[in-house]
Amino acid sequence: MRVVLCPKACGTPGIQAFRMGEHLNSSCPSLYREPICPPCEPAGAPQIRMVPCPWGCGAEIEPSELPLCPAHTAVCPNGTKPCGNGCGVVFTQPFTAQDDADHGTVCPLRAVDCPNECGECGLTAATLTEHLDRHCPYLCVPCPLACGHEGLRAKDVQEHVEQACPNRAVQCCNNCSQPLTAAILEFHLSHECALRCDPCRLGCGVQRLLAKDHDAHTEGRAQSPGPCPYSNKTCKFGCGIVQLFLKDVDSHLTDECPLRPVLCPNGCMNKTRTSNTRVKACNLSQHLAEECPLRILQCCWHPTHAVVAEDLEKHERSLCPFREAPCPAGCGTIIKVIEESRHLDQFCPKRRTNCRMFCGTTIPLDKMQAHERDECPMRAVHCPNGCDMFPHKIRAKDLEKHLRVCPHRETNAEEPSQCPSRLVLPAART
Repeated sequence: MRVVLCPKACGTPGIQAFRMGEHLNSSCPSLYREPICPPCEPAGAPQIRMVPCPWGCGAEIEPSELPLCPAHTAVCPNGTKPCGNGCGVVFTQPFTAQDDADHGTVCPLRAVDCPNECGECGLTAATLTEHLDRHCPYLCVPCPLACGHEGLRAKDVQEHVEQACPNRAVQCCNNCSQPLTAAILEFHLSHECALRCDPCRLGCGVQRLLAKDHDAHTEGRAQSPGPCPYSNKTCKFGCGIVQLFLKDVDSHLTDECPLRPVLCPNGCMNKTRTSNTRVKACNLSQHLAEECPLRILQCCWHPTHAVVAEDLEKHERSLCPFREAPCPAGCGTIIKVIEESRHLDQFCPKRRTNCRMFCGTTIPLDKMQAHERDECPMRAVHCPNGCDMFPHKIRAKDLEKHLRVCPHRETNAEEPSQCPSRLVLPAART
């Protein structure tokens, strides 16, 4: 909008050009003067207050012509004419009707009709674009729910969104509370709804089974209406059977599973001796043949001896009478234990026997000669004095007594023990 100064220099700031007439007619403090009665008017005629031309040409005009002053504007050399639509454009002299017509085709405030024929009144060229973009009820707009519907008018959007749009929110008729759109409702009801009723897909005979319980039913976890007897289970012993129905689990675990634990028929105990041994059914034969501590084995010393496996080592090491062992007397001969007594009595070179001179000592046979020669108190010895009173008849145990009475003993010896030729006998071995 063009801003002009008051032609009477009243000092009022910022007067818009199309409001100049209003200013000069009612608010300008310097343009009023006392009304003058024209001389041609009869006495008593109403007085008219004249105002000067707002464009400063010097002419006086009636206030009723303000603010546009159409009559005076046509002759005023300084006259201006604002656009009748109020767009702010002001025409100056000289101007013609063609100027009005030309401006009317471009004036932003000219009246226009909606091209969509919506019937909206009061549209101008300036507001037409906003009207077409935002307010026209016949404007083609996209669906706010992005369903892709084409040719949707703005006035039909509400009805479309509430009744026809496939992306509108709808509620499941089973009240499953899952957020849905109209496009997927049918599929949801037939395939996804957790509250729909379907027959058991494994064919156990249950006809009305809630979909949310279907997995638990077919997996054998449901409490009501109970687990499906045709649900596939896994063997708890891990045998790897591919198809095991719930109805067959008990018989499989009891009679068929190769990994089921079974009691050893020999009744052997476990390592802690707290219960009977349980082995896998597939390993029972190996257990009975190689592992069971109560299996019967043959003694290695005598094939006719049957011994329990857990006692075999002890039997072969210390109990079997046919086992071989070194002679207990230390002669180095390897003999069977059952023949030990006979060996010690008859054949062992280190068997203990009584002295043949009847001294009463029992000694090993291989030391008998040394004993009879050097140690036996009953052996025959010579007198060391050479008396030869009793040749070869003096016993070693009587030699000391003989020396006391030997005729060849030293007479100056007070005691036999002081005899220089006294024979010192070695201690008898027992």
